[in-house]
Amino acid sequence: MKLKRFVPIVFKKPFWWLFKAPQHKAGCHTFGVEMRGYLGLLSDSLFSWANQSHEPITICVSNKNRSEALINYLLKSLLEAHNSHLIYLSVYDCGSEDATILEQTLRDKLGVRLHFESQSMPFARSIAMNHAVNNAGTSLLFITDADISLPKNIVEKVNFYLKGNRLWFPICRAFTSREETASIWYMEGKGVLACKKEQFLKVEGYDETIIHWGKEDTDLWFRFWQMKYFCYRTKERDLVHHWHHSVEGAKKQWS
Repeated sequence: MKLKRFVPIVFKKPFWWLFKAPQHKAGCHTFGVEMRGYLGLLSDSLFSWANQSHEPITICVSNKNRSEALINYLLKSLLEAHNSHLIYLSVYDCGSEDATILEQTLRDKLGVRLHFESQSMPFARSIAMNHAVNNAGTSLLFITDADISLPKNIVEKVNFYLKGNRLWFPICRAFTSREETASIWYMEGKGVLACKKEQFLKVEGYDETIIHWGKEDTDLWFRFWQMKYFCYRTKERDLVHHWHHSVEGAKKQWS
C-alpha cells in the first residue's frame, strides 16, 4: 500500500513543485523566476484598475483542411469577444483544398484585420506557426489551433498576463466525444499560449526540425523557461478545444 495516498494534498503540492514540476528541469533559476512571477501577478491584480486601456492582439493559427472548425469555432468566438475590434487574425494555411473560400470568408468578416497566407506544403505545425507569427502586425500574440473557441474576455486576459517577462499558457477544456457532452482539463497541453512577438522571436520560435505531430509546443515551453520567462498557467473553462478525429489515430480522439 502506498503511503502517499494518506498524505494530505496541502503537503503533496509543495513537494510536487519542489521535486517534480517539469519546468525546474530547465534549471535552478526557474525557482526564482516563479517566485518573482507570482509576486508580480499579485501586484498587477491589486493595481490593474489603474490601466483600463488595451492593446490590440493577433490570434495566430495554422490550418490544413480544418476550415470548417476555424470558421465555426475560432472565428465565431473571435467576433463575439469583448473588444473584438482589437483582435487581428494571422492564418498560415498549408495548401487547404478550400483555401480561397476560407480566405474570402475570413476577409468578409475581418477586412484589414486579417493576414492570410497559403502555400502548398505538407502540414508541419512548427513551420506554419512560425510563419503566422512572423506575419502578425501587433506586439501581443495569442497562438492557438483552428478548433478552439476563445473566451469572451480574451483581449483583456492577454493584456493582463503579458506584462514584464510573463507569458500565459492557459489550460483549455477539451471535449472527449463527438457529442461534446463531456470534457476534461487538458493539463499536459502547451500548444495554446500568449506571448509578445519579441519574446517569441528571442527564443527563435518553434523548432522547425520537429515536423511530426506534437512535441514542438513542449520544446518551446522549456526554451521560454531557459530564457527566464515566467510561463503562467491557468484553467480557463471558456477556452474550449472541440472534438475531432485525432491525427494520431486511436491514441487520442480529441486532439
